[in-house]
Amino acid sequence: MLVKAAARRASCLVPRLAPVLSSIKSPRAYSTSSGDPSEAHWCDNLLTVTGPRADIAAFADANVATSPSFLPQRTPFGGLAFLASAPGPLSFQPLLPTSESGILEHDRCEEAWGCTTDARHVQMLPGQPRIKGRKSVRYEFWTGEGPPERWLQSAAAHHPRLRFDLHYLLPDVPSAFEVGYLRGQRLFRSQVSVDSWMWRHRVERDAFFAELKGLLGLPDGRLPRKRKLKPAEVEARLAARGAADDAILLLCQHLQRGARSYGRTTKLWYQTVLPEFAAWLYTPAGLRLA
Repeated sequence: MLVKAAARRASCLVPRLAPVLSSIKSPRAYSTSSGDPSEAHWCDNLLTVTGPRADIAAFADANVATSPSFLPQRTPFGGLAFLASAPGPLSFQPLLPTSESGILEHDRCEEAWGCTTDARHVQMLPGQPRIKGRKSVRYEFWTGEGPPERWLQSAAAHHPRLRFDLHYLLPDVPSAFEVGYLRGQRLFRSQVSVDSWMWRHRVERDAFFAELKGLLGLPDGRLPRKRKLKPAEVEARLAARGAADDAILLLCQHLQRGARSYGRTTKLWYQTVLPEFAAWLYTPAGLRLA
């Protein structure tokens, strides 16, 4: 009954969420822009590499794409043409070459790398601050059919002074995993909740929390300063305004999950999101007036 009620409320909530939904990345958007008509399933990867600055620089230089890759694309006449894509900041080809021509065959790629494509739509971002002499760099990219776990194993063996942490999501399954390597050896491989993965890696906190703050109905957007609101008080205020379901449905939308995931999202809401939101309210971003 609760899920059905949530679904009914979702139909009323969607118009108010339109500005939010337009800013959320969709995995499908990447797959349709790949130019590869034979690729149906994609893996969303986040790779963090940590270690001495010199070793990080050596890794980055050794694994950058040195030449364009060639992606198959259908022609208007039903044939297959290969179009060159610009070199990116990460490629599996330098460490484990599968083709001298640059035209990658899916079977050979999967055997060598664990996925059917080279890294695509790569973004290289600075990682979390580290102690003096150490550095962290983060790569976000997509791969075909699965994560590049075989390449990751080889990269860890070639760079034993670095730590590798791969977080990946298989949207079509859906399932999410985390894998870690240190000194060339795998430390762990564990499955995690898809909702938790999306919350940690794909939800823009400030934008989402600003939307939630609007549901609280604070006078002039001002928070009580003498005593900070606790999570239970935030929840009570939402309930008093009839906005408790709206808050969870808003979270569903930011997680790119439908109203049917209301039950699972409720667990994430109470365990993780609500406490973080209560704390965020008293950060500079949370105290900023709309």
